[in-house]
This record gives sequence, C-alpha cells and structure tokens, in this order.
Amino acid sequence: MHQAIVNLCGGHAPLCLDFDQDHTIHDLKQRIHTITQVDMGHQSISTLGGRILTDDDLMFNQQEETAIFNMSLRLLGGKGGFGSMLRAQGGRMNAQKTTNFEACRDLQGRRIRTVNEAKK
Repeated sequence: MHQAIVNLCGGHAPLCLDFDQDHTIHDLKQRIHTITQVDMGHQSISTLGGRILTDDDLMFNQQEETAIFNMSLRLLGGKGGFGSMLRAQGGRMNAQKTTNFEACRDLQGRRIRTVNEAKK
C-alpha cells in the first residue's frame, strides 16, 4: 500500500489516503469526492512542483511510497480584470499631459511651488 497526502483548498486539513501502486489520479478524485462531496469535474490535482495532472496519470512512481498532491478548484473566469480595463481605455490616460508641476520637487528636495513663491 502507498500513501497519498492531499492538501485541500480552503484551509481544510490534508487527507491521508491509502492506494495500490497502479491507481490513477481519477481514482484519487473519486476518493476525494466521496469524502468531501466536491464534484470530480471541479477538482484540479497538481504536484507540489505545480504540474497539473490528468486523470490518466499514475499516482506513484516505482520508487515512491508516499506522494503529496495539491487539490484546487476549477472556477469560471470573469470578464477580465484591471488589464482588460486598461486596454479598453486605450491611450486616453496618456492623452492628459500634466501641466502643473508645482507639487514636484527639484534636485535639492524643495517643492517647485515654494521655489516659485520665493522668486515672487
């Protein structure tokens, strides 16, 4: 018997499950489904190195007695984030050039506003 340790998402305690040598990731997903009621289609199993495994992949190498996996959930994406908004705006943000530099500082660290007021 070999052990599979599965780190679940959402801060739940890891599962420690016993399997035979020839079991696949599909078998692991079935076992996780019976324990957590998370649908197999929503489960994404990956190695500790981050490689996402398919259902046909074997759980254990010839040398391994224990394998550690991460389970994450597959979620639908949204309409896009901040990058999508920036693309939609195009060059409009750069079109408004700054003309008031009074809040900036000169090389000595003084505000341009105070330097201009001192000149007057």
